[in-house]
Amino acid sequence: MKPFALLFLAGLSLKLMAGQIFLAPDASNAEKFVKNELALYYRKVTGKSLYSRDTSLTVYLGKAALDAKWFKPEPLDFEEWRIASSANELVITGDIRGTVWGVYEFIEKYLHVNFFAADTEVVPLDPDWHLPQTDERYRPPFIRREMYESVPYMNTQLFRMRRKESVRTAFPEIRMHHGSPFACHTFAYYVKDWPDDGPFAKGADGKTPCYSSPEARRLFTEKLFAYIKQDREGKPQEHWPLIYDISQNDGYSTCCQCAECKKFPTVADANIDFVNSIAEAVEKDYPEILIQTFAYQQTQTPAIKFKPRSNVIIRSCNSEITAALLPNTPQGKTLEEWSKIAPKIGIWAYWKPYTGEETPYIKPRKVMQRELQFCRDKGVLTYYAENGNPFARSFYALQYYLWSKLTVNPDCNVEKLTNSFLKAYYGSAAPYLKRYLEYLENREKEVPYQIRGNMYHFLDDGFFDTANQWLDQAEKSVAEQPHLLRHVRWERIPVDHALLMRQDQFPLKDDKEKSIARWRANAEMVLNQFVTDHKWLKQQLKQRLLELDNKVKLFEKMPFAVPEQFLGKAILDMHWPDFDPWGVHDRYLIDDPEATSGKAFTLRHDKKIDLAKHKRTKLHELPLELGLYDSTSKQYVAKYLWERPDIPQDEKYHWYKLGETSITKDLRIFMHWSWGLRIFMRKALTGIDRDIPKEIWVSLKITGPTYIENSQKRDGLFVDRVILVEKQNPAESNGKQER
Repeated sequence: MKPFALLFLAGLSLKLMAGQIFLAPDASNAEKFVKNELALYYRKVTGKSLYSRDTSLTVYLGKAALDAKWFKPEPLDFEEWRIASSANELVITGDIRGTVWGVYEFIEKYLHVNFFAADTEVVPLDPDWHLPQTDERYRPPFIRREMYESVPYMNTQLFRMRRKESVRTAFPEIRMHHGSPFACHTFAYYVKDWPDDGPFAKGADGKTPCYSSPEARRLFTEKLFAYIKQDREGKPQEHWPLIYDISQNDGYSTCCQCAECKKFPTVADANIDFVNSIAEAVEKDYPEILIQTFAYQQTQTPAIKFKPRSNVIIRSCNSEITAALLPNTPQGKTLEEWSKIAPKIGIWAYWKPYTGEETPYIKPRKVMQRELQFCRDKGVLTYYAENGNPFARSFYALQYYLWSKLTVNPDCNVEKLTNSFLKAYYGSAAPYLKRYLEYLENREKEVPYQIRGNMYHFLDDGFFDTANQWLDQAEKSVAEQPHLLRHVRWERIPVDHALLMRQDQFPLKDDKEKSIARWRANAEMVLNQFVTDHKWLKQQLKQRLLELDNKVKLFEKMPFAVPEQFLGKAILDMHWPDFDPWGVHDRYLIDDPEATSGKAFTLRHDKKIDLAKHKRTKLHELPLELGLYDSTSKQYVAKYLWERPDIPQDEKYHWYKLGETSITKDLRIFMHWSWGLRIFMRKALTGIDRDIPKEIWVSLKITGPTYIENSQKRDGLFVDRVILVEKQNPAESNGKQER
């Protein structure tokens, strides 16, 4: 044999000895990407390339598993993965989703890499790493796993994919996204082209179909088929959405009130019968598609007569951060009743407290695990955690990490995972943060566990002293490590905010200016250091910084003097940050030097009120409508129609008593016919006993010629403060100002 032939064969032999990763010719982009991820982390762990000549590892991904001669394939379920090895060969296979999740499972479990947070990754160095011998398969219990942060986003699409979140990822083929037109509250999209006075739009808002109308069902079905066609046109099959939403609009007055619809035993029955008829038509042509609808507000109570079809997902929304889905709780029993009649269930869980302020609170770790185990045991198919405003929340990064682990395996060791996370994320500050975490969870046990209950009852001098003690020590321990210090400073934000908002209850023990400056600096630091959405940073950061400055001005003016008429009484003093759980700066808030804090709540100014729709010719007119309304019971607690003699003519702030009532989760103050000026009472649930009746007082200024004779000012309604007083006597309120 000639020398060049010998050299060629030797080179071929060396090449064959090098490591390889094989994919099928038609592998998806997601599979191609995780092929590179596997090679990347193999190099990080071992210090050498998987493709180098001294690496004999051979990997078969996805459908390429059939090329491994020793491997015996088995049928796998949707999203299930199988990891098997023999000598120096490895197979990771499943459908596209199963293969991708299987790769990340292998990276975590066998290469021992940890993706703790978007900025915290732990990779061990192990030059002597060898492929373990294994053959295992697993499928997460929930096929759709999403934690919604709202904007701005903290976690990148790549990090979410590495954590096996199946929605907000970069590749359509592994996203369990919803089909058009939207993921929830889609009735409005389906009927938007119907005339407002049409025969099928019989809801209170003019955007609701008649459940019992055959024509409404036909039109919905036709539109759904059009959406399906639109979503699939020109796209590969693996990109096609599998879940389509047909669900009620938000709010309590969004169901048909016609005589036929009222014959249904419950609104849930009417909704299920309506959705079933559409799902039946879809199943004939698209048996793989699932139709999703709500069990929410008026449809929350389980249906009595009608059962959802097998291709219908009932998406239940009655899990809250203060009232999780646990066995033997009212909300847990509701889930159990639905599970008896619904083959497929989804959960919309509220991990964010809708109370209008930033305060220390965490969904306890044991509660997280018990809820997700309970959901798994009841056959829940999809789990969505609404968990917005991460930059003002306690232990948010830890919560996301544990949630992502629990939605994949509800039986994982939460304590072990917590310890690993804290060590990586806080470094030498971990012991202090662990004590604070456990203290916070223990103090929360004092809170009544109910829907929107008094979740901040535990905030007292002892809490703030203890929390600040642990945080002080934590900061000192990582003072020379900026990356870790930023994580500790994040935990300061809700503690400082809660104390600054309660200056009337807890006099500041530290220098006030220093406390305010620390809160402001930390809040801005988190936005600048942790937001991953560069578009948001460019377009919205200035607005958010303005919001911080508005808070600073409020904190500087607090505590406010208690009006003389409330001295010596048990009160809850509410200010503009407490008025709306969705934020107020670009919706209701304006400068007003006459207001107690220098800021006032006024008619919503980010959305123009359609006068013609409301059959009005003027925005301001008499009588002035105001009072109290409960959207759960759909009843006015108090309603007043003021003419000019009822209104002080000095255009100053006055205290008005609007009524006496117990506080419910959906009680609100309204002060205009459009309800464009309204104040939610949710914050009140967090500050005082909800069962003791309260007098509700509002500090209101009324200006302009519509209301004030010969006024030279613009028509306007302004609120700067609300005070709730524990009821002292049974006297009836007349709704007029206290003279």
